[in-house]
Amino acid sequence: MFEEMRTYLPGDDIRNIDWKATARTGEAYVRVYTEERERPVLLVVDQSSSMFFGSKDRFKSHAAAELAASIAWRVLDQGDAIGAVVFNDEHQVEIKPRRSKQTVAQIIDALVDFNTRLTASTSTNEENPFVRALKRVVRLAAHDFLVIVISDFERTGRDSTRPYFTRIRRHNDAIAVGVFDPLEMKFPDAGKLVVSDGAVQMEVDTASSKVQADFAQQVEDRRDGLRQTALKFDVPWIEISTEEDPMMQFRRALGGTGGR
Repeated sequence: MFEEMRTYLPGDDIRNIDWKATARTGEAYVRVYTEERERPVLLVVDQSSSMFFGSKDRFKSHAAAELAASIAWRVLDQGDAIGAVVFNDEHQVEIKPRRSKQTVAQIIDALVDFNTRLTASTSTNEENPFVRALKRVVRLAAHDFLVIVISDFERTGRDSTRPYFTRIRRHNDAIAVGVFDPLEMKFPDAGKLVVSDGAVQMEVDTASSKVQADFAQQVEDRRDGLRQTALKFDVPWIEISTEEDPMMQFRRALGGTGGR
């Protein structure tokens, strides 16, 4: 039975965070109950080709996998069911939520397998892999789930993903965890470079102040767009960098900024 709502304190169960109040106020709030209730957690982990990048301690794919594994163990320790949808450009695997070490082991095996197969090759599948994963989440997360999406959100496509996020949020809570690499935030000053998107090549003068300014503006516009989209769905937005321990950043965001 619900008893009260108060601000989040270190060590509080993340299952009891009130995500609507958190997103609205910018400070994490938890719902306190007089008795425990089951709250399944579903991890949605992106291991597609855009995650195959890293300039510091780890690839984005590794950061996402590390965070997902840490959360899985934490949820199990707290006595709740944990499941996952892990996807790349061509495939996805779903693990139904259960309260067991075997389920956590399945999730970790899937993360390792997808990491091992990950390359920079783009998909030949016409269907957006992010949309394909969300379709499955809609079927799995029926009611009162906490859905944690871990991705660089390169392929979200607002119009194509919006209906699925709307359906997921109708009866569940969610957190969006954006994984980024420092090199994606600031264009390196390395003189003239030839860059390619895999299809077209062009020379870019990275020392140009205009190139640097344009790049910085594009990055900030994209990050702001993701934050605003999350806010529209009352979903806390957390950013994770590849150069620091993912779980430490996740905990700090929950306790410090409310995960906005």
